[in-house]
Amino acid sequence: MQSPGGQPGSAQGSAQPEQAPPPQPGRPSIDDQVRMLTQELSLNTDQQAKLKNILEDQHQQALTFVNDANMSREDKIQKIRVLREATITKARGIMNDDQKKKLDAMLQQQQPHNQQSPGSQQQPSSQQSPSSQQSPAGQPPANRPPQ
Repeated sequence: MQSPGGQPGSAQGSAQPEQAPPPQPGRPSIDDQVRMLTQELSLNTDQQAKLKNILEDQHQQALTFVNDANMSREDKIQKIRVLREATITKARGIMNDDQKKKLDAMLQQQQPHNQQSPGSQQQPSSQQSPSSQQSPAGQPPANRPPQ
């Protein structure tokens, strides 16, 4: 879906400077997130617009926390976790029951890959005792020596 050069069909550079905030390295842009969620959850046009606003609001609030020199790193992490939970709640508010179930499944799949995920309600601490940890993504717990 991209041109042979690997760039989107639209001009880059100074075009659309205020459309969406630039993505962080290794993170999809807000537009990419909306596209991916639209595809996975079959979002309609109204839901897409609302989701984009929710994600843009989250991004702006997160930047405020990150750029606050008076806030400790731990406080920033905690505030961003709370913000992510609030964002998920807002996003769920625009979805039907089937979309919510799909979103919940997607978030569960992310947890093994994102140990610091604030959505990990089942395991408040990412480092629990080995006997209480579930094996991620169906991997057998045999990798770990018995204690």
